[in-house]
Amino acid sequence: MSEPPVDGGGTSSTAAVVIHESYPQPAATGFRGLDEIKFHHPGYPDPHDILFYLPRLDRSSTFLQGVHYGTALTACQIIANNAFDGYLTTDREGRDRVDSNLDFNHLLTESDYWFFVASTPSNLNPYPVVPSFQDWAFPHHRIPRWPRPTHTADSNIIDNRCIVTRTAGFIDQAYLIPAADKKWFEINAMFHYGSHGDINQKHNKIALRYDLHFAFDTHLFAIVPKNNCYVIHQLHATETSTIEFASAYHNYKVVQQPRDVIPEFLFARFARAILTLIEPFIAQAPINRYVSRFRAVNNGNGGSNKYDVESEWLSPEQLADQYSGGGTKSASPSKRRRNGEGNSDNGDNSDTEDEWYEKNVAVALEGDRGRSRKRRCDDSRHNNSQPPSPSTSISPIQSCSGP
Repeated sequence: MSEPPVDGGGTSSTAAVVIHESYPQPAATGFRGLDEIKFHHPGYPDPHDILFYLPRLDRSSTFLQGVHYGTALTACQIIANNAFDGYLTTDREGRDRVDSNLDFNHLLTESDYWFFVASTPSNLNPYPVVPSFQDWAFPHHRIPRWPRPTHTADSNIIDNRCIVTRTAGFIDQAYLIPAADKKWFEINAMFHYGSHGDINQKHNKIALRYDLHFAFDTHLFAIVPKNNCYVIHQLHATETSTIEFASAYHNYKVVQQPRDVIPEFLFARFARAILTLIEPFIAQAPINRYVSRFRAVNNGNGGSNKYDVESEWLSPEQLADQYSGGGTKSASPSKRRRNGEGNSDNGDNSDTEDEWYEKNVAVALEGDRGRSRKRRCDDSRHNNSQPPSPSTSISPIQSCSGP
């Protein structure tokens, strides 16, 4: 016999509402927060030679834990001013080279590695490092091992879904090269890529869920190629929250339409993330550092007509003054500038992106570092100059398939 109708039509039931159990705690990675690999500069004395650390989040089929060799090597090469002839060794003297027995998709498993630049004479200055993203010159037609997939991993994915989680709700269009780096974008002639537009072009954006957008903009992870696929590579894992994040996302493939995958923009974003890792090496140095910076070169007539890389020694005081705070010259992500110039291809504008950043990422970075984010950008050095005229030489390769 059916239940009597209730007011408004329909029926009622004496069956209890189904209640689900609480969500389980995220799975453990087996990673210990301080289990990291150190990468050293051989030109400086211990302990002032550590360039950066990477957590041992990668695993091999034999369950070894370490760091993806190709990712770590490329990071070192970027820091050393695009020294793509550089190599890693397991000793300070440079005798035991890693590349003699490892493929780029193998693991680094030692605790310490030293990065050498092949073209640096041993009797001269140590090879220079790039102190911040704003000082870095994009290596046009020299990007190593950064593929362009020829087809999407999932033909059913649509543009308004997160490229990591595939969810359709709570999605942002996240910039690869942030709107705050508009001047860097122009100086480095990045308009040659994608749709040949400005920094707001759709090829400079990816769809991410809000929480992943936040993590991406704080450089918790980067998107890198491994085994011919683009995957999430996490750069920090020292707290419970970031270790759990690694359990959920590290080494998971991203899904993106091939027309929107621009290796040049992904490579620039990777460089931006990596160059935040060397802030302690730069800004907290008690000794002089030899640095390279991409800047306007005076033509001798009171003006500047080109940009070039210049190397120089900076004292601890100069390094702290120029790179320990926020702003575009910091090794940390810069506070985004309100910018109403240009329209994006998908209807977004840079003001919306800036407001999101100010409310979410900038506040978190201020709280984490405990210092002001004073801008020290000197825009005058970028005037009256001609950017380089590059062309890409990245060859297509097949995207991977399967799990």
